[in-house]
Amino acid sequence: MKQDDLIASVMGVLKVGKENAISFKELANKSKLGIGRLVHALSYCNKEFCIIKDENGYYLPENVEQAKKFYFNEVNFKKDKLGKLKGTRQYIIDQENLA
Repeated sequence: MKQDDLIASVMGVLKVGKENAISFKELANKSKLGIGRLVHALSYCNKEFCIIKDENGYYLPENVEQAKKFYFNEVNFKKDKLGKLKGTRQYIIDQENLA
């Protein structure tokens, strides 16, 4: 299945608004992609569209404020995760400098 077809399968199912959120399993079923292909499809979709994923499931934002909130939550989450790897990163650098 081509990338454009994967994207169309996902975007054809997603609806606008938190009240229309859909679970991953339901999205896999309704898009007829299955779990494996859905993972790839979502990675493609996220490069072109704003798809919000939260405790309610997947949905499209109602407005720019909702998109901003999601964006900054994701950015802060990623920064926190990277910050937790600082010690590991330093260990690798130190060990490679010893070699």
